[in-house]
Amino acid sequence: VLVSSVSGLQGTSWTVPTDLTLGRYQFRVRAVNASSDVSFWSDSVVFGYTTPVTAISPLNGIRLPDSTPTFVWNAVASADSYDLLVYQNFGSNAEVFRAENLPGTSFTRSIEMPLGRYRYQIRAVNRAGTGATNGDFETTSPFYTFVVTERPTIINPPATTFLARPSVSWTLPTGSGSAPVSDIWINKIEGSVSRVAVKAERVPGDNWTLNTDLVLGTYQVYVRTYSEVDAATVSDWSLPKTFRVTTPPTLVGPTGRIDDQTPTLSWQGVAGGQTYRVYVASLSLTGGPVILDVSGIDALSYTIPNDLPIGRYRFWAQARSAFGDISGWSTPALDFQIVTAPTLSGPSSSTFSTTPSFSWTNMAATLIGRPAGATSYDFRIDQVLTTSVVPNYIFQTTTATSFTVPTNKALPTGTYRAYVRARSADTQGDYTKMLEFFVGGRPNVNAIPASNNQRPLFSWGTVDGASSYEVFLVNQADPSKILLRQAGIATTSYQPTFNLGTGDFRLWVRAFRSSDGSPGLWSNPVDFRVTAAAELPQKTDQWMLTAVAAVFAQPVADYSVSMLRSTVSGTQAESVELPVAPEQPVAALQEQGSAQPDPAVTAVESDEVLSGWGQETWWDAPEGQPAVTVDVQPAAPAAQQSREGSRAASAGLLGALFGLVTLRRRRREEDGSV
Repeated sequence: VLVSSVSGLQGTSWTVPTDLTLGRYQFRVRAVNASSDVSFWSDSVVFGYTTPVTAISPLNGIRLPDSTPTFVWNAVASADSYDLLVYQNFGSNAEVFRAENLPGTSFTRSIEMPLGRYRYQIRAVNRAGTGATNGDFETTSPFYTFVVTERPTIINPPATTFLARPSVSWTLPTGSGSAPVSDIWINKIEGSVSRVAVKAERVPGDNWTLNTDLVLGTYQVYVRTYSEVDAATVSDWSLPKTFRVTTPPTLVGPTGRIDDQTPTLSWQGVAGGQTYRVYVASLSLTGGPVILDVSGIDALSYTIPNDLPIGRYRFWAQARSAFGDISGWSTPALDFQIVTAPTLSGPSSSTFSTTPSFSWTNMAATLIGRPAGATSYDFRIDQVLTTSVVPNYIFQTTTATSFTVPTNKALPTGTYRAYVRARSADTQGDYTKMLEFFVGGRPNVNAIPASNNQRPLFSWGTVDGASSYEVFLVNQADPSKILLRQAGIATTSYQPTFNLGTGDFRLWVRAFRSSDGSPGLWSNPVDFRVTAAAELPQKTDQWMLTAVAAVFAQPVADYSVSMLRSTVSGTQAESVELPVAPEQPVAALQEQGSAQPDPAVTAVESDEVLSGWGQETWWDAPEGQPAVTVDVQPAAPAAQQSREGSRAASAGLLGALFGLVTLRRRRREEDGSV
């Protein structure tokens, strides 16, 4: 194809006035003289013109996060087609692929290229025409390099997770191989600041679970993967995946039935949680409304400040970080049920009343302005027999908060236990602790601990309807000797005014009715021991003062002093009767007639308060030991008793003086001073 023909050139050179295109050219020259004579044409000179091929994409040296890159280059004039050649840029520089006879100036690789380094060049081809002898003409670009750094794609964790140790998973880029390894990077977002929270290098596989807790907050996770075919190549970091750790608190309690109306709600702390919010709903009220919503709690527990009525409740907790991150609500929530018993009031531990009265606290209440709590009560009285407990009064679903035993159902003498519990539509509360009492006026004497105090304090429970009390004390070594009998005691305690000495003792107490002054039953006996402060050996002929209680007809105590040798046997105080506290089991509750008062107390103790000492099983006499025989003598007139007492006191004093003289004389004889 003729490109250009020029005549009349005056010099020996010429510049083509228009751009040549890719191809092979030839030119020749002939000379023309002034006479227009033309010489032969010169031999043809053949040359090729190669327009540079320039790559547009991928740019040289670029990291390309695409395993199916698109190659783009500039067009070359007169190029009929293009060839694309791609090679590895590591190892043996093997050819990866070539694409030939491309009609256009771009090519997209449809088969993914593994992670690695590559180089490529583009060749522009001008096809030879028909009949051409020199073939196609082509030009080739320089080599361009690039690196395929396709990113992994993060799948998990989800945007919000309750897990403090979430799992991270991702898709692997091509070329990661059969044993892929990756790096993981997690940042914590704190306002406008991002700081590293976790870094893990060369993690095998395509998933990883954190081995340390993430605190409450917002995070971004990145992953990059290493190439299996090109060890020097690692992918670009993945695009960040943002997620929130909203680990909810784990509730501790309370749960189930509880008797505390101001329970303490508690939970386990959440890493990163600075304050907590508590949410309480009533399940007993229709619709389960919220009754408490408290925020800003800087502890792991919260005590409800006001009494909750009996009923069912549910609570949740939520954490909040210093940066405002909020956790999920605790899952599961915890349910608890308030079953607090009312406070029961009634008779003292013993009473003379056979129709005692009881009352208890009102457990009905309002909650967020709505009726709540108890709607009725169950009240019961049980009778305690020797081998069983028999239910007596049982009132269910009563709405009253008090009860008095009716006269026609008066309680026989015996021991009883009273209870009450509250009910609501969905809750049966606990029974109160038993209120135990004795009908019949028998005092309950408190235990007396063993000690070296020779004047121990005696105390007993109040007897309702009593005006005064009487105490009765004997020494178990000589039960026929009354050590103390004191009546007219207006309080519920008494302390002897003299030293008891050491030994084992037994005490009874009884009450007197305020209505008619008649006595009630003697208490059960209470045994106690007085020990010596320091046991010191003494001679058998040593003398000591011995206190002997003189028993009078009137309920007062008096003592005289006798100089009796402590080792002399056979000394015996006047015969007495020992208290017996008979308690007959009551078979069942029945109507009582008019109560019969106890026999009046006389100087001879006609009610036999001391009879049966030796026969009582509680005396625990050794087997085979003869029973103690007690002779009851008629009481002497008061004047006679006074005279006899005076004579006994005089005799005791004379005996003491005689003993002292004898002892002094003996000592003088022993030391030769007589």
